[in-house]
Amino acid sequence: MGIFGSGTRSSLMYETIRIVEKLRPKYVMWENVKNLLSKKHKHNFNKYIEALNVLGYNNYYKVLNAKDYGVPQNRERIYTVSIRKDVDKNKFEFQKKKN
Repeated sequence: MGIFGSGTRSSLMYETIRIVEKLRPKYVMWENVKNLLSKKHKHNFNKYIEALNVLGYNNYYKVLNAKDYGVPQNRERIYTVSIRKDVDKNKFEFQKKKN
């Protein structure tokens, strides 16, 4: 798989793909700004998800806010968990919000 990058922050996505391609870990957890899901940047996120799918990973993602999990900070981020298909049981769920 040819890995490419633009020399921008999105290059980190492609570096992650390169590392995953080489090491083939069972699990990959990745977080980024929620703006990655905006119309302007969604194509980059979709490329990341598709690349991991081609490499043999099921991908789960969700925008989570730190304040909903006991952290005294209002910070929304997108969290992506990728699980290699040979070990994934299709039962992954993100933790429910805490009161």
